[in-house]
Amino acid sequence: MKVDRTFLRSKVARRIFLLFITCALLPVTILAILSFQHVTSQLRGQSQERLQQAAGAMGMHLFERLLFLETGLEIVASSLNTESEDSLGQPVAEISGRLQERLESLGVITGAAKPISLLGTVQTPPPLTAEQELHLRKGKTFISARARAGRPAVILMRRLLDPDQPSRGILVAEVKITYLWRGADENPLPPMTQLWVLDQTGAVLFSTLPETGSFSEQQRLEMIRSHSGPFDWRYEEREGVGTYSSLYMQNEFLVGKWTIALGEFKAHVLAPMSKFKKIFPLVAVSYTHLTLPTNTNACSSRWGAVL
Repeated sequence: MKVDRTFLRSKVARRIFLLFITCALLPVTILAILSFQHVTSQLRGQSQERLQQAAGAMGMHLFERLLFLETGLEIVASSLNTESEDSLGQPVAEISGRLQERLESLGVITGAAKPISLLGTVQTPPPLTAEQELHLRKGKTFISARARAGRPAVILMRRLLDPDQPSRGILVAEVKITYLWRGADENPLPPMTQLWVLDQTGAVLFSTLPETGSFSEQQRLEMIRSHSGPFDWRYEEREGVGTYSSLYMQNEFLVGKWTIALGEFKAHVLAPMSKFKKIFPLVAVSYTHLTLPTNTNACSSRWGAVL
């Protein structure tokens, strides 16, 4: 439809026409902005709520796996005879197949200078404190974790072969990281979710991302001090949202709290809004295109006599 633009030669007419355009588009634009902000906030809240639930489930999943390992070490300890190194290998040979999937190494520390290796290569662990020795004498398992830059963390489990006879020795096992944190088919992580596990000092024990520089020092301190909460994170040029939850194992394993942090990239969280960003400009243009021809003709017929 051809539009007669002669009525726009007047300054007053142009102002009226501009006012019409503003009145037509401004409400739609404001509504779109408010809707965008509301939906963005809602999507972010839903993501954090979902991640908070998943962090709690992941903490329980991790704790259960450690309990499974403790039970396995109990069985091994009860079957070992420490009278000679040769006799140590006989019962372990029967269960080594199951242990290889869960442990990097397994050995016994006795009064000898060198640990007796039963599976893999056992390194001499740090000496026990008085509190840790007392914990082992109660028949419990002690866990220690040491983060290493650019390498998997070392997680050790120790328990006495016989709490009634501590001189028999201590069973030492290094846990496989892949056993504690397997793929999505064996853990409760939602799809497209990143995982971090931090120790009581804020050091990263495990991360699904190749680098661990996703948290600021302030965020680490906040995670150490509080039980749970949301956080924003950044990896390279991508931003994300996440939540964390604390896992307390002091009574069972005499280890400080671990923090389970889960995150999603903002691009994934706000993916439903990407279509809206593309569609809204087209809707606005279509609205203007459909409205202007009819109304400009009507306006020109009314303004023509006046202007």
